[in-house]
Amino acid sequence: MKKTGFNAQEFARNVLGPHAVRAGDFVFLGGQVPFDETNGLVPEVTTGPGRGTTAIDAGRQTAYVLQRSEKALRAAGSSLALGVRIDQFVTDPLAATPYLETRSQFLETATRPASTHIQIDSLLAPGALVGIQLIALAADGRAKKGMLVVPDMTASPGPPFKPAPHAVTAGPFIFVTGQVAHDFIGGGLERGTATNPETWYGSALKLQTEFTIKRCLQILKAAGAGLADVVRADVYLTNMGDIYEFDQVWRRHFPTDPPALSFMPTRRLAPKSCIIEINMIALLPGHGIQKQTIVATAPKPQLHYPHAVRAGDLVFISSLCASDGDGGIVPGARVNPAAPWFGSTAKRQTEHIVGQLEAICRAAGTSLKNVAWTQNMFVRPEEFEPSREAWSQAFGADLPASLVIGVEGPLLAGGCTLMVDAIAQGG
Repeated sequence: MKKTGFNAQEFARNVLGPHAVRAGDFVFLGGQVPFDETNGLVPEVTTGPGRGTTAIDAGRQTAYVLQRSEKALRAAGSSLALGVRIDQFVTDPLAATPYLETRSQFLETATRPASTHIQIDSLLAPGALVGIQLIALAADGRAKKGMLVVPDMTASPGPPFKPAPHAVTAGPFIFVTGQVAHDFIGGGLERGTATNPETWYGSALKLQTEFTIKRCLQILKAAGAGLADVVRADVYLTNMGDIYEFDQVWRRHFPTDPPALSFMPTRRLAPKSCIIEINMIALLPGHGIQKQTIVATAPKPQLHYPHAVRAGDLVFISSLCASDGDGGIVPGARVNPAAPWFGSTAKRQTEHIVGQLEAICRAAGTSLKNVAWTQNMFVRPEEFEPSREAWSQAFGADLPASLVIGVEGPLLAGGCTLMVDAIAQGG
C-alpha cells in the first residue's frame, strides 16, 4: 500500500506534515500540540476558570490534544485504542499528573500503548505544556494488537496510577515501554544502580544503562524474543555528554548487528533520580521477517549503530545530524563567520540531513518519498522556519508525519543544532 497522508479537517494543520500517515498496516501520528500558526495556543485551551494555573492548563491541553489525535487517527482508519506506541512530552513537570489524569478518560491503562513520558525544553509553541506522537495499527490491517505483562515485574507509571503493560505486540513487532532504573513503586532507584555518594567510584550512567537494557531483555524474553531481534531503540538522556559511556555499555550487549538508534536530549525523566530511559522495537519471532542492517553512502556514525535497519516493510533510520563523520558539523552546513548574514545554517543542515535520508532510503531499497514519520529536534527554535522551507522543498506533497520539539544541546556532532530520525515504508 502506498504511503498516504491524512488530516482531521476540523483541526488546524500540523506545523510540519499531515496529522497522520498510513504506511501498510501502521498509522503514524505526527506530533500533536494545542497550537496553530494563526492563534498560537488554540482558543479552546486559553479560556475558563483556573486559566494560567499549570495543572488546569495542562488538563485542558491534554483533552484537546487527545481529541485531535483521535479524530486524526480515525481519518486515517485507526484510533487511540489501536495505538501500539505513544510518546508523551511535557515542558513542565507540574503538567505530568494532570496529563495522566486526563489521559485516563481517553485510554484504558490496561490496553495502553507502549509508552514514554518525558520533559523537553519546548514544543516550539509558547505556552504549550503537552504534546504527543503515536504509532497505531490500521483497523482494516492484518496486524493485531496484543498486550504483554511480565509477572512479578513492577511497571510504569507508578502510584497513584495503575500499572500498564510492559510491551505491546503488533503483528511482527514488539513495542517495549520506556524502561528506567527505578522500581516504579516509590522506593527509588533499583538496587545496584546508584553510586556511593561517599566515594568517587562508579558511573551512574553505566549502572543505570546496564540495568535498563537487562530489564528490556527480560520483557523481550517474555515475548519469546531477545536483544538480537531489536530493530530500533530510543535513548532519552538528561545529559547528551553521557552518550560515550552509554556506547561502551551498548557495545557489550550488541556486539554485532546493533539496532538503529534514536537519541533525544531530555530535560527530565519521570523519576527524578533517573538519567537514562530506553524503549525498543523488536521483531516477534515466528513471522518469517529478517532484520537487515543498512549501510549507506553517508557519514559513518561515530557510535555503535548503523545508518538504518530494515525489517519487513519498515525501515528504521537512526538519528542524523549534519555531521562530517568526525564529530563536527559538515563544512557545507556552516555559515561563513566573515559574512554571517548570508545563508542559513539551519537550512543547510536540513539539506544535508535530507541528503543522508535519501541515501539511506536508497540503500534500503526505498525512497525519500516513502519516509512516513520523523522526529525533528531543534536546539534553537528560531531555526524552525528555514528548516521547514528546506524540508518542504525536499518532500513536496509527500511530507511525513513529524514531531517538532525544542531540546537542549549538544547533539551528536559539535556545532549541529538540528537532529532527525525517521521510519520509512519499504519500496
